[in-house]
Amino acid sequence: INGIKAYMLLDTGSTTISVTPEFARIAELKVFALKEQITLYLGCVGSRSKINFGAYGDLQFDSIDTPDEYFDIINVDRYDGIVGITWMRRHGLILD
Repeated sequence: INGIKAYMLLDTGSTTISVTPEFARIAELKVFALKEQITLYLGCVGSRSKINFGAYGDLQFDSIDTPDEYFDIINVDRYDGIVGITWMRRHGLILD
């Protein structure tokens, strides 16, 4: 992301692309406050959070290069971010 290697979770249960606030700062993403908060529902009953910030940056994965990609800024444990199924389908990425 923006030329910085990231430890990303490829998540077929997610529909967004997201990175942590720390990684957004390191990769110098263009971060901005969202006009309206977005509710983030997680896989546990009653588990949810709010997304307050978004960012734009270049996402490179193998031979796939997507300039000016949108990222949600969320707190993720153990990863720099998450790549969801929407992006994977759009680029023909198949997990095996």
